[in-house]
Amino acid sequence: MNQEDFRYILEWAKRDGHHNSVKELFDFIHRKESNERIRTFGVEPLLNAWNNLTNFEQIALTHELAKVYLQRSLMEYSRTN
Repeated sequence: MNQEDFRYILEWAKRDGHHNSVKELFDFIHRKESNERIRTFGVEPLLNAWNNLTNFEQIALTHELAKVYLQRSLMEYSRTN
């Protein structure tokens, strides 16, 4: 298993406060960048890390990410109620 890339994405998701679901994170990772932006900044590191994972690792990571976002939602819900 590619632990480094797996852990990189998982830890990034735990720190990130802008995305509230696995879908939002995936939309961000797979967003279409202009060629000019890619030339200037390179390919999104999260996309590189995701593409380095096997299909099984991507499925396992998706499961872990879902738990992160579920926990975040539950914490937010408990703060507001």
